[in-house]
Amino acid sequence: MAGVGECALRLYAYASGRSSVTVGEAAAVLSVPADRVERAVAELRELRLLVGAAGSGGGFAAVGAEVARRELAVPLNRVIEDAHRELDGVHERLASFTAALRTSSRHAPSSPGPAGPPLAPVSVSPLWA
Repeated sequence: MAGVGECALRLYAYASGRSSVTVGEAAAVLSVPADRVERAVAELRELRLLVGAAGSGGGFAAVGAEVARRELAVPLNRVIEDAHRELDGVHERLASFTAALRTSSRHAPSSPGPAGPPLAPVSVSPLWA
């Protein structure tokens, strides 16, 4: 979603001042067709800026922008942290393998080594540092 449409901005401003709003009410107050309001509702729900209002018979209520941001960001931050831990594990395993390979190469009797050029030293550091 590149940006929020004008109807969505107006709808959010209107809903922010009320405990519950329906599509029909918003369409009448904002002087826009109900289908545009429905699209704006969908856009704002995707951003977690609108939620269904309990006991409103299909109405919706505005959510504070900071609350919506946290609701969207926290799960993504967890995924990123998990990916960083996984990446750290990959780096650690590769560093251990490379160290073991160097050690075994130094102590191995003279024999044909693996095909290809000699292994270059591996520098392991987190990508996000």
